Amino acid sequence: VKEAKTSVTVLADGTYATQTALTTDAEEVITTDDDPVLRKMLLSGNYLLGASVVSSLLKIILKTAERLGKDNMKIKEQTVKFLITCCSMIQAGQNAPSASRMDRDSYERISFCIRAILDPEVEAEIHDVLLKDCRSVLADLLEEQKEFEKAHSANGEEGEQMIQPDSILSFRQLKSRRGLGATDVDLDDEGDLNKAKGLDETQGLSEHLAHVHQLTGFSDPVYAEAQVSVHDFDIVLNILVINRTPNTLTNLAVELATMGDLKLVEKPQSFTIGAMGHR
Repeated sequence: VKEAKTSVTVLADGTYATQTALTTDAEEVITTDDDPVLRKMLLSGNYLLGASVVSSLLKIILKTAERLGKDNMKIKEQTVKFLITCCSMIQAGQNAPSASRMDRDSYERISFCIRAILDPEVEAEIHDVLLKDCRSVLADLLEEQKEFEKAHSANGEEGEQMIQPDSILSFRQLKSRRGLGATDVDLDDEGDLNKAKGLDETQGLSEHLAHVHQLTGFSDPVYAEAQVSVHDFDIVLNILVINRTPNTLTNLAVELATMGDLKLVEKPQSFTIGAMGHR
């Protein structure tokens, strides 16, 4: 562990705070070209593969125990090796650097496999699920995928190709309306109808969302956000206020404070919002 570094930072509310950071030298895992591919992938942080391997080994041991019996020395030997593999995998994942540390799902999966091999009651409950139900579900899934691919290929051969491969795909929500003038050609399918309605004079959905700023926290009783739009020298705020309480709020107003040369032309009026309502 290296020496602690202390610095002063400014919080969001304007107050000062002192933060201390401790840095540690993580041991770098060294792999060679002679190492198996599975070991390289596990040490690089692919613990989902490790959890799948552990689950497969558990099924192999359970199937072998059905044939040879649980008291067979080979079964006991394989069980001990299985437990050593699981414990080593968990230890390697927990001691790895933060960037490649084992995730919680893989840890719970491997821990469940260890409990299943050691606890006879748990093994009896999940025996049919692991060896029979999982296999049947996988078979049904593969059969559905095969039928879907067969139907999709049949439709592709019989159906006519209505759209050319080099046709332009137009996404109305992602396209800016600012670039479309009176003489420009709108490539949208409903471009003429949108121009007739005056939609080409407004901004697109992506531009609207880019100018929305949160004014309060998500967990506050009253949530407020504002959409900022600039017209020449004027800044217009469209404020949305949501009452998240089960009570009606009366005489509710939004107070705005300006800085510098900005002046508040029109103050927001007081209003009443019902339970779970918005204005």
